[in-house]
Amino acid sequence: MDMKKLKISGILFGCFAFFTILIRFIDRKAVGPLESKVGFSLLNNAVKKVVGYSKMWYALSSFFGIIVILVVVGFAALGIYELIRRKSLTGVDPDLYALAVIYVIMAVFYIVFDKVIVINYRPVLEGEELAASYPSSHTLMAVTVLGTAIIALYKRLKEESTRRVVFACAMLLMLLAVLTRFLSGAHWFTDIIASFLLGASLVALYSAFAEYSFILRKQIKQSAQKNKARNRETEYEDD
Repeated sequence: MDMKKLKISGILFGCFAFFTILIRFIDRKAVGPLESKVGFSLLNNAVKKVVGYSKMWYALSSFFGIIVILVVVGFAALGIYELIRRKSLTGVDPDLYALAVIYVIMAVFYIVFDKVIVINYRPVLEGEELAASYPSSHTLMAVTVLGTAIIALYKRLKEESTRRVVFACAMLLMLLAVLTRFLSGAHWFTDIIASFLLGASLVALYSAFAEYSFILRKQIKQSAQKNKARNRETEYEDD
């Protein structure tokens, strides 16, 4: 396990937690729909007046969100493929298990802030009703899924040129997903910032465990090769 990356993850999560506390208690005023209170109201309301609300940007952000979900489906399919091919749970690459854990953690955060602890409500109504806004689930998903995808694919791709293309595409998609969500006006500015902090924390956490899992996978392969070599030698001696 990479302790340096684990510490980075802890620091980023600490920043997210501290930022959340500030949002919950500092400058909370009724500047949202139906007089809902919002933290950092002066900043958020100022940004809201500049950005406004755009159905076009909202539709684009939803489109990019679907692409991000397809990335999740792709890694799930890879895990199932390895399970079928290798006919064992231990045959699935350890980093895919780590990736699944990160996805679950991300989902837990979404449920907690959407259903249990509502920090802010959205600056626009959804079907005439208030909807939880903090943190932005689209931004969180884009940063977490695409950030971890870069790490997961880096070790699987051999060509450096291919790695660079994948990195560029993933970063571009992440930027577009976050930027269009911000420009849509569906979230407060601080929702976007919080999501980025939390998402970056989860990416660093995955990176810390993924590096260890890659080493573990290499050791497992080497052990399997040694066992095959020993079996062949035993068979040769018996003959």
